[in-house]
Amino acid sequence: PYETHVGLAKKLTEICLDSIRSTRESFHYGRMGNIVHCIMKSSVVDVYGEGVFSLRRFEFKNNMMRIRRRVWIEMGVTQQSYQAINSDSSRRVIFISHSEESRNVIRVARAPKKRMVAITPITS
Repeated sequence: PYETHVGLAKKLTEICLDSIRSTRESFHYGRMGNIVHCIMKSSVVDVYGEGVFSLRRFEFKNNMMRIRRRVWIEMGVTQQSYQAINSDSSRRVIFISHSEESRNVIRVARAPKKRMVAITPITS
């Protein structure tokens, strides 16, 4: 059993390292610079998402508060929908999804898109 646990742990480590390598290879620093520029120009940043990324959204908010950026986060899908409906061009909208097929996040994203609010999707 011990060897099985060690073998499983090694496999999981390989998967994690492959994921990190893949992310590094596909990361586009120029695009990230553009996103940062847009965030800095915005009066408020709305961050949407659900599930495992909820904690990340609050970490992002705390970091943005350090540089005097206002970030709005709502927890529930209904509250996020209301927030999205009230978005305007002075805001920057960031959608975080663990899966590109997250129905709730996509549904919420429709409102700011219709209002032509700048949107940044972040998926894994």
